[in-house]
Amino acid sequence: MTNNMRTEELPGDEFQPAPEMVISNLDVLKVAADPTRLRIMEVLTDRPMTVKQMAHTLDTTPTKLYYHVNLLEEHDLITVTSSRIVSGIIEKTYRNSARSLRVDKSLLAVAGDHLDEGVSALLAVVFDATRDDVLNSIHRGLIKLEEENPVRRNSILSRTITRLTPDQYEEFFERLRALLMDFNN
Repeated sequence: MTNNMRTEELPGDEFQPAPEMVISNLDVLKVAADPTRLRIMEVLTDRPMTVKQMAHTLDTTPTKLYYHVNLLEEHDLITVTSSRIVSGIIEKTYRNSARSLRVDKSLLAVAGDHLDEGVSALLAVVFDATRDDVLNSIHRGLIKLEEENPVRRNSILSRTITRLTPDQYEEFFERLRALLMDFNN
């Protein structure tokens, strides 16, 4: 991987992440799939941060994050946007290297064990992060499982299997995407 440290002081908003990073390496996907590293990348979405700032935002200690931050940097998932010396120690400021990540289809191609590893890593990203988000929301009182009314519960936890024709799937996909876009803006 490349060394992406910039030694000069840069204003935090001078570095602009790429619009998208395509993950085409299984090792990079495995690094990105870790729940702690996902949370780090989530807090670096909007602005650059030091490890100390990340730890404060994530309600943890900096020492628990250094290993993960180093792995993310080594695999070019985050970039050092500035560095400075604080009390004799180099303090780095990080930002996501890209605004969004996309898994290359080649990692999901039918190829035996390679397929299993790629799909498992991708599913870990989705399900582990979702599990952690739900648990954190419950602990913070944002999801109230004791409520009878689903609106006051602030969550829909459900699993269903539906058989759709290709046309129905296309309609479902487009409607779901439009709904998500309406609420994410």
